[in-house]
Amino acid sequence: MDKNKGMVIILSSIIFGGCFVFGSFKISDAIDSSGLNISSSINNSGDVINENYELVVNGGWLYLYDKTNGQIWKKLDDDDGTANWEVVKHINQN
Repeated sequence: MDKNKGMVIILSSIIFGGCFVFGSFKISDAIDSSGLNISSSINNSGDVINENYELVVNGGWLYLYDKTNGQIWKKLDDDDGTANWEVVKHINQN
């Protein structure tokens, strides 16, 4: 009887391991394919319009940073576009 239990445990371990490896490959493929969909949805022409500015999105706000003088503006990330840009701070301000 002990030999049968041992065989069942070994067989179950092999099946469980196979399922684990198969599931890992499926999850990896799903992550890879979703990454391709996300990158293809971004319109990146490769043309740099202006390297002096950097746009950052954080907590529902759009922040525009001027790399030349340190000025920062923010704007609420709304869909209707009615919000205005407002000055947040200058890099020299404390």
